[in-house]
Amino acid sequence: MEFHDDAKLCQLYPPSLAALNKAFRKTAECPSDFMYDHQTGKCYKLIAKKATWLDSRLACNALGSHPVIAASSSDTKTLINFMELPSLATNMTYCGYTFWSSGMGFSPPTNLTYVWRPYATKSKDVYLPMKYTNWDLTQPDNAGGIEGFVHIKARKSANWNDLPNSNLLCVLCEVDMD
Repeated sequence: MEFHDDAKLCQLYPPSLAALNKAFRKTAECPSDFMYDHQTGKCYKLIAKKATWLDSRLACNALGSHPVIAASSSDTKTLINFMELPSLATNMTYCGYTFWSSGMGFSPPTNLTYVWRPYATKSKDVYLPMKYTNWDLTQPDNAGGIEGFVHIKARKSANWNDLPNSNLLCVLCEVDMD
């Protein structure tokens, strides 16, 4: 699969369906029903059941995974391509082309610092700094002082937005196989 640094070029010349199907495939190393991406060395699964951010993270953790972490522009391009898979079309329509990530802010309600918090258990409670961001224009805004959970808009640019935990969204789970 060929990636271009210019996001507009990716929108104009998306990879072919054959290339997408080759890039994302099932492999014995991935957990059941996860798709492996050979470029990132990660396995992905969309859970097309809407839930809060906290419940979505628990659902991924129960599968031995975590909500997706978009730690680079390369990860973002992979997510855009993954969401274009024909096998996900119905689920992505149901999900509204958006899903929860592992991103969250803390120290609410003002001046939130955003981190990746992929696991819910104390034994794996990790806070990873967000060194790369892909916020939508004017985001994050912590509207109403209650938005502190990051969702990714899956169309074209995969920009991020902050929402309250109470919003019900699908989640994209990820397993790092490297």
